[in-house]
Amino acid sequence: MDVEISELSFAYALMEEIMGSIESEADVTSLGSGLFDWVSLDSDEMRRGISVFLHFKRPELMVMATAAEWEDYGKPYFRITIPRRVKSNIHRMLRSVAKLEPATFYVVPLFQSQQELDRLHLMRGIMGATAFIPASLLANIDDKEHHITGTNPADLKLDGEPLEGVLTGDMFTAEVLSQLADDQRLALINRGYLQRQYRTLHTAIFPGSAADPASDSASIADAISRLMRIYLGGETLVVMRK
Repeated sequence: MDVEISELSFAYALMEEIMGSIESEADVTSLGSGLFDWVSLDSDEMRRGISVFLHFKRPELMVMATAAEWEDYGKPYFRITIPRRVKSNIHRMLRSVAKLEPATFYVVPLFQSQQELDRLHLMRGIMGATAFIPASLLANIDDKEHHITGTNPADLKLDGEPLEGVLTGDMFTAEVLSQLADDQRLALINRGYLQRQYRTLHTAIFPGSAADPASDSASIADAISRLMRIYLGGETLVVMRK
């Protein structure tokens, strides 16, 4: 059974909630928003921070007792499929990005309807009903089809085995802020940094091809956002120390 929520509506509402949960302790922006003064990054101003890559993945809601994992739950449950590589290269690309950027996540809404999305948005509860699955947790799976199942972020399983390390709600916020507090994790957020991020994504998406990023920060940020939206079904956040 298809989950009825609009993936685009979910993405925008979630991004707004993430930004609101962090903004008192850090400056955060979506690269495609156009809200940040990227021109300042072409100057000598020192901004240090991290990137967070989000791949939005809408699940199926399994409601029939004939579903493969029904015996594990005995009630309706959610399932996302990581397809075989011959069907989709997204997991390979995310795995490549995660090797350089630890904050790379599968982002899965574990609710069904647009009405639930509207209610959670008003209550600022979308993050608490969403699973943030670090792509690094799935780094060692092979190129066959795999399933992640569960009824809530705390009980997810990968091919029937418990999937440890999934984040949700305040746990996700705490993880992002923890990485931001790690001096060894930080990078200088400037034009050169954005150019490296663009090359990382371009190489993951188009192996073996050369990448020639634009010369100004705003254009590079837009190019990164286009790559994420078109090829990886997601968004990039840049989180910076105040």
